[in-house]
Amino acid sequence: MEQLHINIEHNQGVVILMQEPNHAFDLVRDRIFLRLLGKYELEEISQNRLYKTFLDLNIAYYVLSDEYNGCQKTEEITEQHLLQWNVTSHAIHEIACENYTSKTQAEFLTLKQVMEQTTNQLFDLEAIEEDVMYILSNAERLHGSTCMLMPGVLEHIAGLIQDDYYLLPSSIHEVIIVPASCSPKRKELDDMIREINDSQLKREEVLSNHAYFYHRGKAMLTYQ
Repeated sequence: MEQLHINIEHNQGVVILMQEPNHAFDLVRDRIFLRLLGKYELEEISQNRLYKTFLDLNIAYYVLSDEYNGCQKTEEITEQHLLQWNVTSHAIHEIACENYTSKTQAEFLTLKQVMEQTTNQLFDLEAIEEDVMYILSNAERLHGSTCMLMPGVLEHIAGLIQDDYYLLPSSIHEVIIVPASCSPKRKELDDMIREINDSQLKREEVLSNHAYFYHRGKAMLTYQ
């Protein structure tokens, strides 16, 4: 199965958010990224944090700093930063999406390929055959569900499998793709997702509690 590859780049320097507006924004522009928030995460973040709604999911924005002692630090972007930098939320989204897309390696693999790399098995393979299930994530398998926001990725997947498909939010780290022609009924998928969320995921890892549907002909992702 074809993989989606996007080169990873690493920037150098220290992120400083609180400087003169234009200078500060120039320093952080290439370090602005986005990620999908977990289902319950919005309840726990600061009230003035910048976020955008995508279907019934939420996108947050952050600035990535240098790696220090093996850890990559981030700072959330707030409404205050928009005022300081004199930029719009739309501009931040466009920049974050462009940076994420250009510096992230997305992977689209069969479930069998992924299972060969890990023993972690979340979904019932008796309900869905493993050779018709696919995983979309990033190479690090960390907040990889955000890959679904990359322009053209969902459309490209529909072209690869030549079908409409269900997108299962297995966690914040990846999503599962099931071709519509091979899928159980929607209710079975939703029940399976909720069971996994309740029994096998930490609360902060839950992305959503229902399946999404991608219409190939309309190039549209829906959830109702």
